[in-house]
Amino acid sequence: MVQLESFANTVVESEAKSKSILEAAVDGIIIISDRGVIESFNPAAEKIFGYTRQEVLGKKVNMLMPQPHRDLHDRYVQSYLSTGRKKVIGIGRETTAQRKDGTTFPIELAVSEVKLGRRSIFTGIIRDITARRRSASELKASEERFRLLVETMQDGLAVQDARGQIIYVNPRFCEILGAERQNLIGRRVCDLMDIGSRIVFLNELNEPQSRGGDMVELSLEKDDGSKLSVRVTAKALKGPNGESKGSFVVITDVTQLKKLQDQLLHSQKMEAVGRLAGGIAHDFNNLLTVILGFVDLSMAVLDESSPIYDHLKQIDGAGKQAESLTRQLLAFSRKQVLQPKVISPLKTLSGIEQMLQRLVGENIQLKMHLDSHTGLITADEGQIEQVIFNLAVNARDAMPDGGTLSIESGTVHMSTGHLGMEAEIPPGNYVVLTVSDTGVGMDRKTQAQIFEPFFTTKEKGHGTGLGLSTVYGIVKQSGGEISVYSEPGRGTSFRIYLPQIDAPGDESVPDTSTAPAACGSETILVVEDEDSVRNLIIEALSHCGHNVLQAPDGPTALAQFGDGAIQVDLVLTDVVMPKMDGKEFSERFRKGHPQAKILYMSGYTDDAILEHGVLSPDTPFIHKPFSPGALTRKIQEVLVQPHPSESDE
Repeated sequence: MVQLESFANTVVESEAKSKSILEAAVDGIIIISDRGVIESFNPAAEKIFGYTRQEVLGKKVNMLMPQPHRDLHDRYVQSYLSTGRKKVIGIGRETTAQRKDGTTFPIELAVSEVKLGRRSIFTGIIRDITARRRSASELKASEERFRLLVETMQDGLAVQDARGQIIYVNPRFCEILGAERQNLIGRRVCDLMDIGSRIVFLNELNEPQSRGGDMVELSLEKDDGSKLSVRVTAKALKGPNGESKGSFVVITDVTQLKKLQDQLLHSQKMEAVGRLAGGIAHDFNNLLTVILGFVDLSMAVLDESSPIYDHLKQIDGAGKQAESLTRQLLAFSRKQVLQPKVISPLKTLSGIEQMLQRLVGENIQLKMHLDSHTGLITADEGQIEQVIFNLAVNARDAMPDGGTLSIESGTVHMSTGHLGMEAEIPPGNYVVLTVSDTGVGMDRKTQAQIFEPFFTTKEKGHGTGLGLSTVYGIVKQSGGEISVYSEPGRGTSFRIYLPQIDAPGDESVPDTSTAPAACGSETILVVEDEDSVRNLIIEALSHCGHNVLQAPDGPTALAQFGDGAIQVDLVLTDVVMPKMDGKEFSERFRKGHPQAKILYMSGYTDDAILEHGVLSPDTPFIHKPFSPGALTRKIQEVLVQPHPSESDE
């Protein structure tokens, strides 16, 4: 009897504990019979589903399920009652439930089975995961917004792990470096820098003690070996205990900005030097006037046999040389007094041809290519002659073993967005004077300095360094522009643009530059190593309806298009390019495209190109710079010409 009473107390105590657990649980707990009938429904379940316990006890549990879950549950119960096969769901399944008001919501469900004699009961534990799903959805949306922000930002972003290795880069980072993402993952950002930039990066941005967020200007190296100027910001990622978790590195490409800044600084420097040179020359000329004047007076009253007379004569000669230097300084500073008038450059050049031949010497062949339709300009004729003489002397010195000096004249219309013209020049008609030589040429570094006063590549005592700076000043003061094309070993071409004027007797060629562009639908391959020129040509030809293919050099063009799989109607190629010149490329390209027309382009003059032995006189050729309209008209002119025969190759 005592044992029976003790057992009863144990049962009561167990039921009390179970009830306490059911009442206190934060998750909904439902006990269901093996026939799917609800036998217990705790307060948390009431809160979750909106039913009271009395409303659900004795009813089928499928009332808490939306379709099609309800029918699926009924079929499961029927199968269980008829076959005895049961399917215990287990822990952590996510499914959908239905509230009293008919709304559905996501739940996490865990089901267990307990055998009571010959029958089973099932306990379901339900957790409403609506808030969790909403948080996950919001997190996913936030991650998507962040992903779009990172992948469309105009700055390059790299994420490094604790070892400093790149684990993520955005598309802009790859674009700036010119590299594929897979070629950057696993590398370090500092490995992309030269030694100087690497030291700055590690010391100022990437060390653990760095506060991060600072911006420094560094140099990065692209996969092709070219250098980039970038602004870099790095931010360390720290763990909860301050340990390094990696870093964010943001780079901004400022290469073009630096180039523009350098151009501006160069322009400002030239202007400042010009003002200084002009001021000094002006004051010095006043002193020379006094010195030379008194020398003349003294020499007039002295006998030529006097020793002092010879001394004064030396002073007079030195003074006149100083006077010549000051004139050149004034020309550079654009402060000399000009006597402009309407002149014909054609007549000016014709008049000094014999003097030019004597100036350059017998070992240099002088070739004059003067267009009879060359227009008129307003300028100081003496200064224009000085420009030609200075350029001729410069060319002579560049050909110590002889060569060819070519002087050309012509008329061109310059339009906005001119192709291949580096200098700013207003739209309009211009007379073009070109002085070219077949001499030693210049590299880009030398070209950047040639117009600076006192800069010279000649030996000491063989030049003042004022010849080209004088040319620069005269051209600028005459309202014109000057450009130079040169490469080491390939000669130099100076091209001077002076505004053309309309005046009585002007026999300049009529302006056809505004005529409609000659468009078409042909496939044209553009091979040009200067990116900016190539991109502008592509835009001009595409806008005109042509199908445009492109390559930065001959080998690339042959690899991509040389097999003849794509029909090419015309090739527009630069003459002077790295790796392979235009002539060699076109000859090899024609083997796969025998019917393709070839049009050459260059910043050198016709005669300079011929002297290099690159082209024959009847080869289709167009000068840089050229307008888009002139280019398309030239292309159509070449396209309608007969196909080259084998004998022409």
